[in-house]
Amino acid sequence: GVGWGYTRQRSPGGVPRRLLMETQAVDARSAASCSDGTSSALHEVASESQLGQNGRLLVQAGGGRYIALIAHRGDVHAIDATCYHMGGPLLHAEIEDCGPFGPCVVCPWHRYQISLRSGDSLYQNMSGTVCSKGLKQRVHEVVRRDGKILVRIAHSDKIESDNYAFKTPPPSSGGLAAPPQRRSGEVLRAGAAGVRRPARLTAGAAGDVAKSMCGADGR
Repeated sequence: GVGWGYTRQRSPGGVPRRLLMETQAVDARSAASCSDGTSSALHEVASESQLGQNGRLLVQAGGGRYIALIAHRGDVHAIDATCYHMGGPLLHAEIEDCGPFGPCVVCPWHRYQISLRSGDSLYQNMSGTVCSKGLKQRVHEVVRRDGKILVRIAHSDKIESDNYAFKTPPPSSGGLAAPPQRRSGEVLRAGAAGVRRPARLTAGAAGDVAKSMCGADGR
């Protein structure tokens, strides 16, 4: 694998690259075909030991797609590493419990919540119910086998995270990139026991809710 750090290197074409701290790019190797005979395959992307204590690792698979491996409560999730909304880094994003949608990453740039299970982008309606804006972020199946982590790249009609999936993610160093501000649309705490709740929506925040329904495609 190639070590990453806050250094500047040059690609073969002479273009400088800013690399991410405490992550590692791992060359993916095709390990097995799907049992249903489709063209999708399992790609060996890392060993479990490479996840380390923080449980986060940046890998590439499927022709150079950047994927964040995120270990959480005994599971390993694979999600496109760059937020669908405006390209924020998800590798070290905070994780919150979003009720029926399971654990969610919270983009450090605009505080969007994205389900690690499904890739749905979430918001809270006026009655306090957590709702989905629809599938926005591509998530990938993870198989753990003999200490290795394998990923099956999800294929479907184009979704918004595809716009950033093959571009080098912005630097990610853990925690928030900037002090938290009012979350877009006050997007959401699920309201489960022990989980913080958002302040009551004001008229301005309600307007933000509508805006937060829009993604990179403006819809």
